[in-house]
Amino acid sequence: MCAVRGIIFDLDGLIIDSEGVDQIAWREEFARAGVPVTPQVYAEFWHSWSWERQIRMIHRLEALVGSPVDQEAILASRLARYTELCADLPARPGIREWITEAHRLGLRLGVATNDDTGRAGKHLARLGLDVFLDAVVVLEKGFARKPAPDLYLQALKLLDLEPGEAVAVEDSSHGVEAAHRAGMLAIAYPTPTVSAHTDLSAADLIADAAALTLTDALAKLDAAPLRQGS
Repeated sequence: MCAVRGIIFDLDGLIIDSEGVDQIAWREEFARAGVPVTPQVYAEFWHSWSWERQIRMIHRLEALVGSPVDQEAILASRLARYTELCADLPARPGIREWITEAHRLGLRLGVATNDDTGRAGKHLARLGLDVFLDAVVVLEKGFARKPAPDLYLQALKLLDLEPGEAVAVEDSSHGVEAAHRAGMLAIAYPTPTVSAHTDLSAADLIADAAALTLTDALAKLDAAPLRQGS
């Protein structure tokens, strides 16, 4: 692997545990409909993104209930609860330390996120992390969502980095796939309530940012056997 010159972070589930609160909001809707689900079952429902995920969740709920549900009311209720829970979310344990350590090391720093709502900039500013970032790439017209590589390729372009010079930090298999398709290595830092229950074996390294410095994580990544196609 080339010497690392940059780190590109995901946002949802990685910098903030918005996936965890999304689970809470959806599980509350399932429970309200009389069909509570466990975190493990929720994780099985989880692998689709944004609006598509919401529609699939509704279809799952209808299948469990055995009849149609009021989709608009449920989506509105879920969104209100999700927004409430996200408002004051802290950075996930270790993430602020990884970002500030990368800044001290002189690495180029970026965020690449599927967010298309404007939340990304607000959360990064609220957490005071925006000052460390050289590029923030959100989902815009012309970009495909992860697991497509578009967002990472754009981040690499803005950071003036080659794929082998940057490492992605992700919480999901979709993000890991996007990084790999962009030619990058990927570290997975799973969320305890959602992506820890999913298959992240494609990641080049699975690490706990709360228990490992970024320097040590990069050393472990460098020492790890290269995966086929890397």
